[in-house]
Amino acid sequence: MRRLRFIHFADLHLDAPFMALRSEVKAERRRNDLLRAFDRIIETAKNEKPDIILICGDLFEHRHVRKTTIAYINNRFCEISSISVVILPGNHDPYTVNSYYHTYSWSSNVYIFKNDEEVYYNNELGIRVFGISKSDGIAKIVSFSTSSAINQNTLDELNIKKTEDVVQTEDINICMLHGSLDFEFDSSAYNPISTARLESLNMDYYALGHFHNMVYAKGAQKRIYNPGSPEPLGFDEEGTHYIFSGEIIKNNNEPSELRVTEIPINYTNYKNLKLDVSGCESMQSLLFKIVDLLNTEDREKTLFKIILVGSTSAELVIDYKYIENNLLEQFFYVKILDNTIALRNMKELAQSSGIRGVFAKIMMQKIADEVDLNKRYLYEKALDYGLEALNGQKIEIVQGLGEKENVYN
Repeated sequence: MRRLRFIHFADLHLDAPFMALRSEVKAERRRNDLLRAFDRIIETAKNEKPDIILICGDLFEHRHVRKTTIAYINNRFCEISSISVVILPGNHDPYTVNSYYHTYSWSSNVYIFKNDEEVYYNNELGIRVFGISKSDGIAKIVSFSTSSAINQNTLDELNIKKTEDVVQTEDINICMLHGSLDFEFDSSAYNPISTARLESLNMDYYALGHFHNMVYAKGAQKRIYNPGSPEPLGFDEEGTHYIFSGEIIKNNNEPSELRVTEIPINYTNYKNLKLDVSGCESMQSLLFKIVDLLNTEDREKTLFKIILVGSTSAELVIDYKYIENNLLEQFFYVKILDNTIALRNMKELAQSSGIRGVFAKIMMQKIADEVDLNKRYLYEKALDYGLEALNGQKIEIVQGLGEKENVYN
């Protein structure tokens, strides 16, 4: 019988620049948060005593990482020298000639995949780990029941090359993948592969990275896992963030038994809050309302995005930069999105002469005809912006509510 205990994490992005914070002091605080998360992982490993740690890509930011950070990481790996550490480079920390993966002298318990043609063996543990990190190589993974797998362009289409490095049913077989699971297979997807294609490789565990939100027990075999980022990095990553601690038990050629638990890691949180500011007649009253909302939250450990909604006077021009600047000293980070609709006498405006009247009439008809609430809102905002522009006001269009946003870039 073979038994393997493991820790699985990915996408820590150490030394991320955090330029969107617009403050080097705050950016450094967030970089320290990432190191704090890494320390928690190492301390968890010391307590859990796994046989192996699987790091599935984007451990650090290749373009920004400092040598002192690499030295710190490596020193902490040295502290757990009895635990094997297997690192699969990702798209943010690729294995290149100038990468610290190549140039730095790592601890003897650390193994780093250089390309997709490698397999990590540990005969003492009875495991084989296959790494897939980039789509320009042919991975040497093959199951005994299939002859097609990974593609040079998309991981889902080309025939795979059969080699001696095959899945051994008596061993514990693990696939590490930094890529896009069940993503639309186009040029924007990084290492796309389907759940069905991945499961056909007949592994005991599929350790994934790349996307920052959790995937737990996916697939018919319930063996595909992605812990997401241990420390959140954007407003699309709300809530608690975890690493996985697991155990695989295998008796000869029988199907293995898999147990996986979640361990919370993150220190900081991102939070999206909606605030109805209907009735606010001045910037000062609006600011007071925002502060009242935020005073109920953890201001030290939370980055906030406040989405202003409701109907406001047409005379009230919401200056989101003024609000953000007034909150800088009280809160670590606050981003304001103005999704309010200005109250106007639209019927009277549409009947007026000139370009403003023509524009208002056209837009009001579009709003009336549109049944999709999201599209109707866009037309309403377009009407707002258009009228402000026709009045000679400066228009600043901030990022929309539905768009993906990360603060670590």
